[in-house]
Amino acid sequence: MIQRGRGEAGAWRTVTVDEIKAADRSAIAIGPFGSRMKSDRYVAEGVPVIRGNNLSDNRSLVGDFPFVAPETADELRSSNVFANDLVFPHRGAIGMVGIIPVLGPPRWMLSTSLMKLTCDAEVADPLFIFYYFRSSLGRNSLLEHSSSVGTPGIGQPLASLRSIRLGLPPLDTQRKIAAILSAYDDQIENNNRRIKLLEEMAQRLYREWLVDFRHPGHENFPLVDSELGPIPHGWSVEPFAKLGNFVNGYAFGPEDWGTTGLPIIKIRELKNGVTDETPRYANALEEKYVVRDGDLLFSWSAHLDAYLWAGGPAWLNQHLFRVDPAAGIASSFLFHALRERMEEFRSRAQGTTMRHIKRSALGQVFTIVPPQALQKAMVAHLAPIDALTLGLVRSVRNLRTSRDLLLPLLISGEIDVADLDILVPEAVA
Repeated sequence: MIQRGRGEAGAWRTVTVDEIKAADRSAIAIGPFGSRMKSDRYVAEGVPVIRGNNLSDNRSLVGDFPFVAPETADELRSSNVFANDLVFPHRGAIGMVGIIPVLGPPRWMLSTSLMKLTCDAEVADPLFIFYYFRSSLGRNSLLEHSSSVGTPGIGQPLASLRSIRLGLPPLDTQRKIAAILSAYDDQIENNNRRIKLLEEMAQRLYREWLVDFRHPGHENFPLVDSELGPIPHGWSVEPFAKLGNFVNGYAFGPEDWGTTGLPIIKIRELKNGVTDETPRYANALEEKYVVRDGDLLFSWSAHLDAYLWAGGPAWLNQHLFRVDPAAGIASSFLFHALRERMEEFRSRAQGTTMRHIKRSALGQVFTIVPPQALQKAMVAHLAPIDALTLGLVRSVRNLRTSRDLLLPLLISGEIDVADLDILVPEAVA
C-alpha cells in the first residue's frame, strides 16, 4: 500500500480501476462492434459519436463528429457516455484519454475503437483519474497491455482496463490536484479560443481587401480581367513560386537522430509545438535548415497547411517548406495569401495514404498581388494581429510545458497539496 501525506487522513492507497468504477453495469464498457456501427447509420444530426482523432492533449474534444439517431444510441445504450465519463482508444492511438465535457450534448456515443470508464464520484474524482491517465504513469499502464503488431491494439481491452493499478489519495486531495492542473488547461483553452478569433479576424481582413476589393480608395481602382477573374487596375496575378523561396527541409534519417541539439519539426510539432514528447533532436546542419520564431512554414505532405512558427529554434524536416518572402513581399501578406489559396493546393495533392503537393504546384497556383503601397497598408493591419497570435501560441506552449512538468509530481504525490488552501468544487458536476 502506498503511504503519502500526513497521517492516516492523508494516506494514499493502491487501487485497481475496477475498484473505482461506478455501480452501473456498463461503467466499464466498449464501443459497439463494427457490424453494429457502420457508416450507413450516421445521420445529419443527433447523438455525436466520439472517435480516437477527437481526443487532444488536454480536456478538449476536437475536430468533427458524425452523428447517430437517438434510437440507435438507445439500442447501443452500453456504449453511451455522459459528462465526466473517461474514454480511451483500445485500437489505434493507445495511451490517449479524453473526458466528456459537462457543457455540451447530454450524451455521446463511443466509436468502435474506444472504451469508457464511469467513476464512482464518492471514491474517485473523474478529473483526477483523467490526469492520471494523461501522465506517463497512466499512459504506460495502457501501453503495456497493447500490441504493436499491425494496428496498435489491446487484446482484452476491458479486462486490461479493469486491472490497471494506481495510487489514489483522499478525495479532497484528488480534487485539489485536479483543480491545479485544470487551471492550466482552462488558460490553454482560453488562449486557443483567442488564437482562433485572431486568425479569423486576420483572414477576414485579407478577404475584405484582396477578395472583395473593399480596401481604402477602392473606388479609384476600376476592375480589369485577369487569370483569376476581375481585379483592380494596377494589381497583378502571380504564381506563389514567384513570391518567395520555398526551402525544403532536410531528409533526417535514424543516423541523424539524437537526444541533444535542436528539435526536429514534424507535423505533430507544427500543431502542438515542441513538448516533452518531441522524440527526435539533431546537432549541426546547414544554417538554411534552421527555423526560428515568426518563420513561415508550408506543410506540403500529409497535413497540408501554412503556419507561422512560434516554437523556438528548430530544424526543418523534410515534407516542410520554409517560405522566405521575395523582395518587396511581406511575410504577413504571403502567409494569408497561402491560407486563402490552400484549398486549391489541396485539390492538387496526390497520393492516398499520405497526400502530398508537388513543387510544380507552386508555379500553378496563383494569387492576387496589390501594389506595394496598398500591400504595406494592409500589412500594417495584419502584422499586429499575427504578432498577438504568435504571442498566444508561445503562451500556450509554455503553459503546456509547465503543466506537463507538474503533472507527474502531483499525480505521484511527490508534491503534497493536502494542506494547500485551494478552492475546489464540493462535488463533481
